[in-house]
Amino acid sequence: MENFEKLSAPTLKELFINKMAELILSGRLKVGERLPPERSLAEQMGIGKTVVHSGLQELARMGFVTIKPQSGVYIADYMVTGNLETFNAVAKYSGYNISPEIIRGMYDMRYAMEGLAMERFARQHTAEDIKTLREMIVGICNYVASEDMNYTGLAERFFDFHHMLSLLSRSAIIPLTFNAVKDVSIVLWEKYLRSHSPGKAIDRLTYFVDCFEAGDGEAACLELKNGLDEQFDRMFNKQQTVLQ
Repeated sequence: MENFEKLSAPTLKELFINKMAELILSGRLKVGERLPPERSLAEQMGIGKTVVHSGLQELARMGFVTIKPQSGVYIADYMVTGNLETFNAVAKYSGYNISPEIIRGMYDMRYAMEGLAMERFARQHTAEDIKTLREMIVGICNYVASEDMNYTGLAERFFDFHHMLSLLSRSAIIPLTFNAVKDVSIVLWEKYLRSHSPGKAIDRLTYFVDCFEAGDGEAACLELKNGLDEQFDRMFNKQQTVLQ
């Protein structure tokens, strides 16, 4: 019998960190911007000064702010000051309105690591590997045709396909990197699939497998790049339309 763990609400510190991360990742707080004093932040947000102080210390450790004694707390350029904690935070707070720069960076990273996986897989795949990927595509098609289909579930299946590809490339690191950004990847997949034909997206998966089977990793990488550029353009143009 399953033992279910007790649920617990976020602490005020966690809520404070979440809110600040949202403001930073969305670009509403700009690099170099000085935050109000801790007492003022506490009063504005209705929390204790101790919560604000410890929360800012945590944000500094994550690379989001810089604390300068006798000067104040400033929004940091986390691309420069960031670390693995920052990387994980981007994934954790993926439900927020992430800026185009973050999305572009995520796609660049995905192209770098998945492009390498594709090249390796095209050179050293087995017939069983190809069969595995084609069976996953059939499973996605069946899911789309089912009454239970929803875009989050579909996004998860697309992520699973690409993660499987990274596993089949026999890399010891690429699958771990994929998992590190799973949450944000699924959010971006869902945004893409909602504005795109699932059928066309599935056709792209089939094209990938055809390229692999033919040993043409270069063609697969080019199609991956085109797909990522297309996703970014669709999302960015949509944001521009909303702003107008």
